[in-house]
Amino acid sequence: MYYRVGLSLRSTHPSVVVMSTFSTNHLPNPTEDQITQTVKVFYEAFNRKFFLAALQDPTLVEPLIKSLVRATIVGGQLHVVDSLAGIVGATLCFGPGQRSLGSEEQKQQGFNQLMEKVNKDARRWFTEYFVGLSNYGVVASTSFSCVQVTIMLHDSVDRVHGPGVQDQNYHIQIFGVLPEYQGKGIGKTLLHHIEQKAKSENADVVLETIQPRNVSIYEKLGYEVQGTTEFSHLGIPEPLKCWILRKRLTRPETFEVKSFDKLEFS
Repeated sequence: MYYRVGLSLRSTHPSVVVMSTFSTNHLPNPTEDQITQTVKVFYEAFNRKFFLAALQDPTLVEPLIKSLVRATIVGGQLHVVDSLAGIVGATLCFGPGQRSLGSEEQKQQGFNQLMEKVNKDARRWFTEYFVGLSNYGVVASTSFSCVQVTIMLHDSVDRVHGPGVQDQNYHIQIFGVLPEYQGKGIGKTLLHHIEQKAKSENADVVLETIQPRNVSIYEKLGYEVQGTTEFSHLGIPEPLKCWILRKRLTRPETFEVKSFDKLEFS
């Protein structure tokens, strides 16, 4: 899928606007260079602090991202936005029947090895809470069109959507755009790319956010709040509220907005 976006690129004249061509692509078998570029997108989009509060070691941030990218290549879908400069936006998503870190093969793509390097508390949080071995399912995100991340605790999400709904549809796990390309509509275009793919497979798109301002943005794009929950995050003292949303691309259904008590990790 190709599209054109007007970008104010560097020029000898400050008012010059250059039209650049970008393409959105599914990369089922990315090269090592494409993997490296994708990791950079998420690393920079998250201000180099991707789950740093839980990792407690900045040198482990990139390895965590890389493990999730590689796991997605094995058990999910990597979609990117390409430009002449390389990959400037990316998303990790999971279609019907797919879940992040949902198999031992996925975990062996770097996640298990990373867990050997973190301290005891972090290891427990990541393996029992993040991966979803507990009985809850929540997600976290930061600013829309820049970054989005989902924590792998699916049961609570299932309680909101209904049993099996997430597994039957497309789930946005992480998406990000390089800081210098943010605000250009690339994130929205990437999201639309996933929506079109989901629609072609007679599926909807589900995602989550912890940013209140993002809720209205998603609603303007056709997403509906299905419910809310709260969850605890290692290294963050206050529980985080999470909105669970769905964009119906298939047959409309009626639903009841649900709210659950906060999810504690002890």
